Amino acid sequence: MKNILYLCLTALLFTNCTEHELTFETNSTKKKVLLFPDKKDTIPYATLDFKFVYPKTFDGNKEHLKSLQQIFVKQFFNEDYIKYSPQEAVKIYLENYSKSYRKENADFYDPTRAFTCNHKLMLKDSVEFQNKSLLSFSQYSTSYTGGTHHAYATFLKSIDLKTLKELTLKEVLKPGKQEEFTLLLRNKLLETVTKMGGNKSSFSDFDNIQPNDNFFITDKSIKFIYNTYEIAPFIFGSFEVEISYEEIPELLKNNFKQHYF
Repeated sequence: MKNILYLCLTALLFTNCTEHELTFETNSTKKKVLLFPDKKDTIPYATLDFKFVYPKTFDGNKEHLKSLQQIFVKQFFNEDYIKYSPQEAVKIYLENYSKSYRKENADFYDPTRAFTCNHKLMLKDSVEFQNKSLLSFSQYSTSYTGGTHHAYATFLKSIDLKTLKELTLKEVLKPGKQEEFTLLLRNKLLETVTKMGGNKSSFSDFDNIQPNDNFFITDKSIKFIYNTYEIAPFIFGSFEVEISYEEIPELLKNNFKQHYF
């Protein structure tokens, strides 16, 4: 009897601990979508490659888990899919993509230029930092729709796990310190473009570059990404800027580190 009771208690404790932990699940999907599925032709086609990492369990509260999953679904796909579970979102997105691909390309298909209809879409996300108060993750996409080159983009996000809200710089910087922070950010961008053989004029409008919302934080630093074309021509690609907390101790909110780390 004691052994049975012990086993039951152990199982209960294990279940509760697992349910209250923030854990993740990965949906890896690869699919080929034929433009003309009813014909023998195997070309042209679109290829889809997804690696979707999303929360599986979180703090034992189903509503909290749902809210956190919605943030991941919105970032990975778009806002139209937040009403679905992560698994449903993948399925419905694939169905919608297939319909859209065929509708937009079937009438314009030219057999002599079949390659222009060989589209590609790759989406993947990954958890970059995690503790009891904070979750930071990134999402990367690359697509080809028949143009001169692929399109690439990376998106970063940090979530306050206590409020389940996305972090903004207001949670990081002291009031009135954004201008000083912006100047540091611009200088780092200028250092980067100089190493690439460029200069201040390489940017579209250097003096008006501002911190964007495309950032996440870790226990060491803040990382920003400016995607292709956002602040400079395509030839320079995307820009990554990392600012360590050691560089800006006087700009950080007094309770920032204590709250998140």
